[in-house]
Amino acid sequence: LTYAEVSERSKLLSAGLEEAWCSAAGRNEAALDRRLPRSVAIRLPRTHRDFIPALLAASRRGLPIVLLSTDLLDKEREAAREDFVINQICPSLLVTDAASPCAGGGTGDDPSRLQVVSTSWLAETGQRKLELSSIPDAEVFPESLLCIMFT
Repeated sequence: LTYAEVSERSKLLSAGLEEAWCSAAGRNEAALDRRLPRSVAIRLPRTHRDFIPALLAASRRGLPIVLLSTDLLDKEREAAREDFVINQICPSLLVTDAASPCAGGGTGDDPSRLQVVSTSWLAETGQRKLELSSIPDAEVFPESLLCIMFT
């Protein structure tokens, strides 16, 4: 991918994230009142062509990123870890590849709280939004949270 392609794809995904975030916030206003800032979980293999554009898209929206593993050999352990992280951080959105099933449900204790969206849905939705109007990047500050990591 070129820088131009990554930039363009991240704009599409960012516009789709804006739509998905408004939908998730409208479904569950309690998600806005969590201990940690609103965030988006990303479960994509690091080799996925949308991995970097998805990270940049979340950054354009000012959404802290929670990275979820996709490469653990023990899928049961991966699913347990994912549920733990989701329950601790309480992201409102989970971005995944439609071809990648959830490791083990992957929605924490309350599946109705977490909206799961695919990168293809984000891109299609973003394209429609950008055809209607431009969407400015969110305002972020040096002290804004970028990534929440569990190791």
